[in-house]
Amino acid sequence: MKRQRTREHLTPTEVKALLEATKKKGLSRNPIRDHCLLFLMVRHGLRVSEAIQLKLSDIDLEPENGPCSPAQKRKAKRSPDLG
Repeated sequence: MKRQRTREHLTPTEVKALLEATKKKGLSRNPIRDHCLLFLMVRHGLRVSEAIQLKLSDIDLEPENGPCSPAQKRKAKRSPDLG
């Protein structure tokens, strides 16, 4: 018999703490990159395997499109400004 898994998601507080941690000095060689990558992962529901396959050419910075992962087959969501 297959065991039912419970799905766990990060709470908004946990997401905020995770994103804030990327800004702490000394934790990363590239905190801006880390913040943007985590933001994209959280906002678009990217898996680690999808995030590490992203290339700069996969990111569309046009305001009407927003960034998206070609690995995902669903319609892209628009992201708010990172600024």
